[in-house]
This record gives sequence, C-alpha cells and structure tokens, in this order.
Amino acid sequence: MRSGDLITRVKAFVSTPKGARISMWVSFFVFWSGTAAFLPFISLYYESVGLRGGQIGQLNSIPFFVSLFSSIIFGFLSDVSRRHQLLLAVCTVGMIAILFIFPLASTFLALLPIVLVFSILQAPCVPLMDQTALQSLDDPAHYGRVRVGGSIGWGIMVLVTGFLIDRVRMGLPVIFYINVTFYTLFLVISCFCPNPAGRQAEN
Repeated sequence: MRSGDLITRVKAFVSTPKGARISMWVSFFVFWSGTAAFLPFISLYYESVGLRGGQIGQLNSIPFFVSLFSSIIFGFLSDVSRRHQLLLAVCTVGMIAILFIFPLASTFLALLPIVLVFSILQAPCVPLMDQTALQSLDDPAHYGRVRVGGSIGWGIMVLVTGFLIDRVRMGLPVIFYINVTFYTLFLVISCFCPNPAGRQAEN
C-alpha cells in the first residue's frame, strides 16, 4: 500500500464521528503524556542547576502570569482565521525548539526568557485542543470521554518518567527529550485531527 493511499484512508476515517473521537482521544493522551514528563519535574531540574528557592518560584509563576493574555490572543487569532490546526502546529513547533534550548541554560537570567517564550506558546494549546474537540465531535457529550485520554497519559508518564530518573538514573535532563518526543508525535497526529473550519465551510 502506498503512503499516499494510507494517508487518504486515515483522513477519511478521522472525518467520521468514530474517527474524530479516537483521533482527539489520542491527541489529548500524547500531549498530556509529554507535559507530564516535564511539568512535575521542572522544579527539581531548576534546583539541580543551582537555582535558589525564590528564583524557582519566580520561574514557576511565569506560566500563570502569561496564560491569560496568551490564551486570549491566540483564541482571537483562532476565531478570526479559523485555522485551529495551523496555530496549534505553530505553537507545538515553537515548544519543541525551546525544549532543545532549555537544557543548555543553567542560570536564572538565561532561563527567564526561555520559560517566558515556552509558557506563551504552551498556554493556548489546551484551549485550541478543547475548541477543536468540541467543534469536531458529533455529540458534545462525548467530550468527557475524549478528554480523559489526557488524564490517562498524565498518570502513566508521571510514573514512567519518575522511574527513569530515580531507578534507571537517566538524569533530570531526560524530561526535555521525553517531552520533545511526545510533542513531535503530537505534531504529526494533529495534522490528521478533524478540521472544524473545513467542516463549517462545507455547511
């Protein structure tokens, strides 16, 4: 079977109600799996590179500070452009690039802009995914079943990442590379997710 035929079949399946539910479930699972390998352990990483408690607290407060305006801006762009997938892809590519730079920084001043840019790009991802899911599902009541994929992914990868750090002794920088792996997979999967804008245009 040619790759073009396979891609066509996948896209055709995703356009069905069942395919939309499965693709969105997998998207939430993969995204939150990657996030779970990073977010719960980032404070330990900050501590391992010699940051003080106050500096760690300041870096951890940045996502809460920027999430409000970042989500609003990207939400506005999403509504105006109707390009949910494109904006989600842009944010994901940006986060992947930042994650490669992250472990190269070891001082508070070097980490500050990295955390700021990463937080700006990450904040709109969940609202964009939620928006895509709600507009793609044939029945909004299925949203809870789809969203639980993220909870399952989070629970699994927190345990797996902790095991790799504590038992396998892979070191804290492994959190960045696990996250990159899952976000790259998420980027690929998101290309096959339902396109609410296209469906609305057809209607």
